[in-house]
Amino acid sequence: MTHRVSEHKGCKSWREAFLALLEGALRDGEDMLVTVPYDSVRFYITKHAHVLGEVTEPRLVALDVCRQDNILIDEYTKRVTGLVGFSNVIWGDPLLSGGISNGSEAFFEGFGECPVRTGGVKIRMLIKGTQSTDR
Repeated sequence: MTHRVSEHKGCKSWREAFLALLEGALRDGEDMLVTVPYDSVRFYITKHAHVLGEVTEPRLVALDVCRQDNILIDEYTKRVTGLVGFSNVIWGDPLLSGGISNGSEAFFEGFGECPVRTGGVKIRMLIKGTQSTDR
């Protein structure tokens, strides 16, 4: 029997998908009796969830690809020759990847687009934990 992903409805927006993923993680934590201020997390995420609607086209995001042990670099040319570790991927907001959100000017010159770290982008980065509050 073949499973057809397209037969399932899924989420209609990134906002809906992210909130469902987060709620699942929070409920798992509650079930395992992990001490976290769940009500506060839910309150602040709900308060700022409108910025998640800024993501209108999901992208394939490799969450761990920018970890040093997942990047293959030629020792002589210092150029990236390969990437490994694509087991942790998601369709969604590219800002979920710490490597994207914390990229240098040189990184974004090669990437072709630099997110302005203000307004909705900054809030999305804070929600996802890819930006520290001291920036």
